[in-house]
Amino acid sequence: MRVRAGGIFVVLAMALFGGSATVALADGPVGANPSSNFPLGPLPDACYTDPTGATCVNAGVTYLDKARARLGQPAYVLPRGFDSLSPAEQAFVLTNLDRTLYGLSPIPGLTSALDRDAAGGVASDNDPTPSDTTWIGYTANWAGGYENMVLAYEGWMYDDGPGSGNLDCTSGNTSGCWGHRHDILWRFSGSGALAMGAAAGNDSGGQPSYAMLIEKKAPGVQPGYTYTWAQAVAAGAASPTAKIASSHGSVRIEHVRVHGHRITITTLAPRGATLHCSLVGHTSHGRRVARSKRCGQTVSFRNVPAGRYRLRIASGRGTATRRVTVG
Repeated sequence: MRVRAGGIFVVLAMALFGGSATVALADGPVGANPSSNFPLGPLPDACYTDPTGATCVNAGVTYLDKARARLGQPAYVLPRGFDSLSPAEQAFVLTNLDRTLYGLSPIPGLTSALDRDAAGGVASDNDPTPSDTTWIGYTANWAGGYENMVLAYEGWMYDDGPGSGNLDCTSGNTSGCWGHRHDILWRFSGSGALAMGAAAGNDSGGQPSYAMLIEKKAPGVQPGYTYTWAQAVAAGAASPTAKIASSHGSVRIEHVRVHGHRITITTLAPRGATLHCSLVGHTSHGRRVARSKRCGQTVSFRNVPAGRYRLRIASGRGTATRRVTVG
């Protein structure tokens, strides 16, 4: 995830872009992380002879539905002819079906510019970046080795935690666990249109590669969409009538990201709750560090020395803790 603040690129800084007069919602992911991964199982032979054909695409959809069922959620309601959509359109539809499930506004459409940017990520085996200068925030994902976009998307959403193939989620540093899922379920605050791009292809070594990005445009900038959510809905795509709650009765640490010596935390707590954040631990040289502050939905601790720490978020509704390693 990248956001632009004051003209400077900041890695995973959760900027607060204003909001309504009564509630200002900060940028950040919504929804709880799955308690465990849901990896892909056996695939039909067609996935190796015709990976983008209906049989293999439908196998991916089956695993998506099973992953949702495990979470007690409804199956995906896809538009007619989903298997014949382009990989970018498939990623777009799935992204909006998950965003709307969690109460987020759907992304209005794909743009050719962002599709090209995503193709750049495909070629370089890396998270893509927007080539335009009209964005104020974006999230981006990359995956490699899957047979098609639907299977790659399943990995981003449901097989992204500890023990998965997520390169940013290791036993020594769990800050990136479920990060791809968070990028899909990212809430962008403030005004400005959303747009998406996605692509599938082969990297420079000839291996399958996939990428997507969601961009928040500056206020007043209107993207030119090439495939829209309205088109998908007209073809039968349907969001559930019951949404997944994005906040709960007790405080919870939703996301922790360590970048250098900065720790950024996103929390979920009842509206109006007063939160107190503390960070206690020892540096790699044995010096004790203890910091605390009043905090909100997002908070950052800066200039944290390398070491191991215990993060604690407390409110009148409960307490949440997380172990964090820096450096």
